[in-house]
Amino acid sequence: MSEELKKHEVIISVKDVDKNFIVGKNDIVALKKVSLDVRATDFIILYGPSGCGKSTLFNIILGLDKPTKGEVVIRDTKIYNMDDDERSTFRSKKIGMIYQMPYWIKSGLIDKKCW
Repeated sequence: MSEELKKHEVIISVKDVDKNFIVGKNDIVALKKVSLDVRATDFIILYGPSGCGKSTLFNIILGLDKPTKGEVVIRDTKIYNMDDDERSTFRSKKIGMIYQMPYWIKSGLIDKKCW
């Protein structure tokens, strides 16, 4: 594949993802028919109010939380066709995630490691 085509390659595809949680006798809808494609050169910002499903979506993309419906494909691999151990190995080799933790900056941990 040429470098130009690689720039436009879809590396993450989320298709019609639903996520429901059962709380007591209530079925809580966290995500409903979420679809998105992320290309190799995309820069994505996901924002919204507390409780709108941002973390749920990230956890599904990372393979940590199985969707109720839908599919997640990362680099041509349907990650929910794997068992938990296979997803964990895949995640360790193919996915990087830095969580937003404000106390890292306040504690100086970032300064000590990066500067």
